[in-house]
Amino acid sequence: MLNGQPHGKHIVPLVVVLVLGSQTALGAQWSAVPGLQLRAVHDDNPYLATGSHSTAIGNTVSPQLSLSRREENQSLSLTGRLIFNRYSGSEYRDTNVQILTLSSHYKTERDAWNLKAGYTGNTTMTTVNGATDSTDIDVNLVPVEVKRKRFDVRPSWTHRLSKQSSLTLNYRFREVSYENTVNTGLVGYQQNGFEAAVGHRVTEKDRLSAIVQASLYEARNGGGVDSADYGARVNWHHQYSQTLSGDAAVGVRETISKLGQQENKSNGLLVNAGLVKRYSELTTYRVILQRAIQPSGGGQVVQSDQLRAQWSRKLSPKMAVYFWAIGFRNESVDQPSSTLDRTYYSLEPGLRWILSRKWSLDASYRYRSQKYKNASQSADGNAVFIAASYAWPLIAVSR
Repeated sequence: MLNGQPHGKHIVPLVVVLVLGSQTALGAQWSAVPGLQLRAVHDDNPYLATGSHSTAIGNTVSPQLSLSRREENQSLSLTGRLIFNRYSGSEYRDTNVQILTLSSHYKTERDAWNLKAGYTGNTTMTTVNGATDSTDIDVNLVPVEVKRKRFDVRPSWTHRLSKQSSLTLNYRFREVSYENTVNTGLVGYQQNGFEAAVGHRVTEKDRLSAIVQASLYEARNGGGVDSADYGARVNWHHQYSQTLSGDAAVGVRETISKLGQQENKSNGLLVNAGLVKRYSELTTYRVILQRAIQPSGGGQVVQSDQLRAQWSRKLSPKMAVYFWAIGFRNESVDQPSSTLDRTYYSLEPGLRWILSRKWSLDASYRYRSQKYKNASQSADGNAVFIAASYAWPLIAVSR
């Protein structure tokens, strides 16, 4: 396990960011796209409490700036976003969210390097890109609002072994910390993950990959259960058409958890299936079904069964409907946990009007439900959102 010392813990990830990102950033001409969203919210149970609770009425102001540069063999994008949540009354605290993401890509004739990195400062009551981020399984984990900071770095390298085969190496680093964990059961943690995949194109539309993985989870300040997770799986990718593709993977894992001198081992299945339709003028969607070991702020890893979906369809050139769905069932891999074993799902249909090239309006309704395994009652919540978004025309930034 890692030594858990805080000094220098971000040096290696930052070096990776600078080395891969600086190759495309220096001496380049950038494009910038500023944006702004104003949103009103009415939520009858934001904390998903089973007892008495009050309605939250508030508004959100969210400015955003995206910078990017693209060339034939390299690209770099950087996006910063601020979210200011303000609520009427004194029961719900005003919050500020900060999001910074970086994506870099560089390729040669036989090699490709990719980097994704990000920082998120939010709370345990909020989720960012929840419909697509399968590692974000801590939303509403505790019935109080606690500030959370998350730092992620994910570099990868792909080498073409032959015309039909390739080797991919992935590394992921995550550091999560909480501002105040007294009487919450929340524990900051660090996770390091490694993955190696060998892929072979069987036919023009089919590709098979053999993947091995390892992940180390370390709870901070001795407040949780450290663990090591090892697994192997086989993945099949099929390209149904130019706009539709699917993946199916199955494998096994072994998780070794350690608390003090006590060690526990568990085994289980790994499952991943997905269907993606994009680059379509009318309908786009993404559906992911997954069973995997995920890190948690509850002080240990959990086995998470998840279903995440995004769907949108244009009704006319200026109107579209969309639907987001998130559902997961989490279980502790060591022993039943009253704070981790739970089922959660969120459903959100919406309607979007494109008023002009710059302005758009959104109206959506969200239903959420949560039930802990040992609880007799579930908690439900209903929310309505109305948002106005403004996107400035692209701005060219000279070098």
